[in-house]
Amino acid sequence: MPPAGFHTAGADLASQDSRTAVAEIGWHGDSAVLESVRMGVDNDAIVGAASRVAVLGIDCPLGWPAAFTDFLLAARNKSLPADAAATAADKQRLAYRRTDVAVRRAVGRWPLSVSADRIAYPAMRCAGLLARLAGNGYPVRRSGIETSWSAGRRGWTGPTGRPPAEKTTMRSMPSSALW
Repeated sequence: MPPAGFHTAGADLASQDSRTAVAEIGWHGDSAVLESVRMGVDNDAIVGAASRVAVLGIDCPLGWPAAFTDFLLAARNKSLPADAAATAADKQRLAYRRTDVAVRRAVGRWPLSVSADRIAYPAMRCAGLLARLAGNGYPVRRSGIETSWSAGRRGWTGPTGRPPAEKTTMRSMPSSALW
């Protein structure tokens, strides 16, 4: 558990403000208190939350597969080989990050692809938000914990999607989560 008096915030980042939420949590000994939840928030509200807490987590992909960004740059520079994405394995390398491959190994299914699925829209917004936070002097680490709601649910509930018989507590979540 975090030390007493520690405050965190989490942003569930969507491509549009109307579907974006921010929650702030205060940690007190061995308990956590949900201090606020706001829906329909813009980037100003997320930056505001960052100013009030020690750690801000953002539920959104924080980047694209390196192979994908290299592919785009080569295409722009007209140096892309004609067979650059010819095979299924080539396309998979362009679509999925190492994080995604680890999720696939752990739970048996692919998460959404930040380069090939609609999750790319929030990721674009996130890139701008991270640049803004960094420009405002906040330390931005692009490494750390990324979550996959679907994979997390499968990890906590098993392949059936049903909750376990025993109640999952905050204390037991870190050891059972796919972190």
